[in-house]
Amino acid sequence: MVSPDAYTYASLDFDSACNYWMSKNPGAREKCPTFFWRKRFYPRTVVAEGCVGVTQCFVGRPISQNVKTDYKYCFATLDAAKIEQRRWNKKGSCAKLTNVNGDPSRAVIFAFRWDEASIPLLPGKTPRETCVTCGRITWNATVPNRACSFDFGYYDEEIDGFWHATCSEREGGEIRVDTPKNFVSDDRSTVYCVICEGKSIIE
Repeated sequence: MVSPDAYTYASLDFDSACNYWMSKNPGAREKCPTFFWRKRFYPRTVVAEGCVGVTQCFVGRPISQNVKTDYKYCFATLDAAKIEQRRWNKKGSCAKLTNVNGDPSRAVIFAFRWDEASIPLLPGKTPRETCVTCGRITWNATVPNRACSFDFGYYDEEIDGFWHATCSEREGGEIRVDTPKNFVSDDRSTVYCVICEGKSIIE
């Protein structure tokens, strides 16, 4: 097994990130052989796509950028998302599903970051509203398309850090493992979404 400490708050190449993912999902190769070998070695191929690919691997399901439509439990702060995550896991909200290892799924957190100015506003509306007491987001506008500046990141509870990427491998990117503070160090907007783990990182 690869120690998470070796990857805490660091830059990695794409091979190392994929190896870490495999070390955390040892049952995936045995239980999902088609998932691993169809059309090439998929975990490595998906990771190479950059922040979207890295996040897809760790949450075990394809990630859509249409956060407004596809993700109903997004929060303004990481702490609020953690509260919701704990509530889901305590209730077993994801346990009827399976993850890439074939084990019962659990609730996980990913973050979506974007340039707020790129969202088309509705008349008299702000892009989103935040529940004062619970931090949950209500979307009033569609999130931006891929032409804008955006980032996805997977929150790794074991190391209290976010896995993401500067851009895809073919564009010369690198994998980053950042502290929550460093992950949001620029002026882009951020929401933290709670979802159940999936069992396939590809469609």
